[in-house]
Amino acid sequence: GAGESFLQWRLLPKLAKLQRELSKARIVLLNRRSEDIATGLLSGELEFGVLPPDEVPASLEFTALAPVEFQVFVPRSLRVEGKEDQPDWPLYLPLVLLEGGGATFEALTIQAAQNGLKLNVIVECSSHLQAAEVVRQGLAAAVLPAEAHTFLAADNVELHSLACLRKATRRIALTWNDHLIRTRPVLGEAVRALARVLT
Repeated sequence: GAGESFLQWRLLPKLAKLQRELSKARIVLLNRRSEDIATGLLSGELEFGVLPPDEVPASLEFTALAPVEFQVFVPRSLRVEGKEDQPDWPLYLPLVLLEGGGATFEALTIQAAQNGLKLNVIVECSSHLQAAEVVRQGLAAAVLPAEAHTFLAADNVELHSLACLRKATRRIALTWNDHLIRTRPVLGEAVRALARVLT
């Protein structure tokens, strides 16, 4: 169990390697919210999950994975000539953002205000995959997990780092229920394989 963007951009590109590591396993990928992942791990419905470390229940085990870092994905058709010398120039572009705010929205809003700008949000959506599609169509720039570059063609989209987005970096962890490992030792091998592939 994991969030959709993690499954899409970090796990699926490594699926062939994971299948080689777990050649006798059937891999089931489930898009779940954090609270549902924690509940599923506690009940035994899920064998593994990806959660922020501070949301892992005390009775579960976890190992840290590489954090999720964010960058601005800019369609080349939207480049603003003459502003590239300004480090925050992507803030001048039309943007697609996730509904409901969040850490990336807050970081962008604060930085824009410090620059005397108001963000030009032209699309709000409910997932990073939807935002990536808006970028792919060349309609707006978006803040996406850096791994999204696997989905977006490099000849049509540029990636830009903004200092303000460092605050939005998310720590994540591979999480499991040690009780299941003790009763099914093969899952211990799977934990080690997942950690090798996903870190």
